[in-house]
Amino acid sequence: LRLGAGDAAGAAERYRSALALAVEGAEARSLRAKLAASESPALARSVGPWLLGSGDRAAALAKLEAAEGPLPRYLVARALLARGDEERALRTFGSLDAAGLPDAAFGREARRLAAQALCGLGRWEEGIAAFVALAASDTESGLREQAEDSARRCAFERDAGPWSSPVRR
Repeated sequence: LRLGAGDAAGAAERYRSALALAVEGAEARSLRAKLAASESPALARSVGPWLLGSGDRAAALAKLEAAEGPLPRYLVARALLARGDEERALRTFGSLDAAGLPDAAFGREARRLAAQALCGLGRWEEGIAAFVALAASDTESGLREQAEDSARRCAFERDAGPWSSPVRR
């Protein structure tokens, strides 16, 4: 709430304190994204409303889509995937400069979501290969196992036959 109220320094302090509690996964990525926004006024203006869920959702998404940079692109791709627009999400993830994201966890998550989009589009072999590559590149066994499970799930969907077409929302 401090970030939304314009207290970037106070927000950054709170996000750092929360991160010190050893949070993981999506919660940690959310806090790191908010911390990055609290440390950059331009980023706060472009991604803040979306990250904080404040104001009009359509306006927040439009502001996010108009923004430049890796974090806004990552958030746009996630939003597209959540809306079922796998094709645009995949293109956005593909053009993402992961080196500019707050940390390596964002890049891993972007690769995982891109593989998920491939499977969702029925591009089974590409999706499976992307999950296998993600599993092979990760040194954290929990993430490796998740990617291996996702590769198996994508293969399962592929092998289910013609009725296994990707679900369209």
